[in-house]
Amino acid sequence: MRKAFFALLLAIQFGTAQELALVRKDGKLGYISKEGTFAIAPKFEAAKNFSEGLAAVEENGKWGFIDRKGNWIIPAIFDDIKHFNSGICIVSKDKNWVYINMKGEVLKAPDSDKLYHFEDGIAFIKKDKKVGIINTKMEIVVPPKYDIIRSFKNGFARVKENEKWGIINTAGAIIIPTEYDDVGRYNNNTGWVKKGDTFGLVNDGKFIPVEGAEKIWDFETEDLSTEKEDN
Repeated sequence: MRKAFFALLLAIQFGTAQELALVRKDGKLGYISKEGTFAIAPKFEAAKNFSEGLAAVEENGKWGFIDRKGNWIIPAIFDDIKHFNSGICIVSKDKNWVYINMKGEVLKAPDSDKLYHFEDGIAFIKKDKKVGIINTKMEIVVPPKYDIIRSFKNGFARVKENEKWGIINTAGAIIIPTEYDDVGRYNNNTGWVKKGDTFGLVNDGKFIPVEGAEKIWDFETEDLSTEKEDN
């Protein structure tokens, strides 16, 4: 029976990039294929799911990365380890958190009060309570000048500066200047904004007030959105 074969299936995340699932057997962790056979024998005390072709595993109290054949790609020398995204991972060694590439080489990053995970080729940096953006080359794309940068969606993010909101893209270009009291998500060259008590749209950089609107929701599909007026 399968139950006798392995005690607990921890995670099944099959997909085009992730062909293996994490499994516990006799107190050890390994990985099985879609056919239910072990691709990597259960021998690890702790392990994580694959990301970008590598999985973090623990050996003798230290963490490193293996490939889908179980070969060590980055030796287990780290105290703690996260996951790869955009070819970069955050790891801890000797109580210091640093970035490494997929060769295990430590990357020299711009000075930041905190390390942030990479996503779609960019990561935040923070200095003196201000937030900016770096790329995978560890170049500063946006210097730490914003009070808040929200997560990017479709290549755009809401930013707050001096109590006002705007929109930037992943290259740091200002799409909607930080002069509005609130902004929504930017989609198809349009986003809703609030200026004082007036709701409106910014379309190709031009502010278009929507008279009587009490609220406007984000544009999601078919270039249409929803507004509220007189309840």
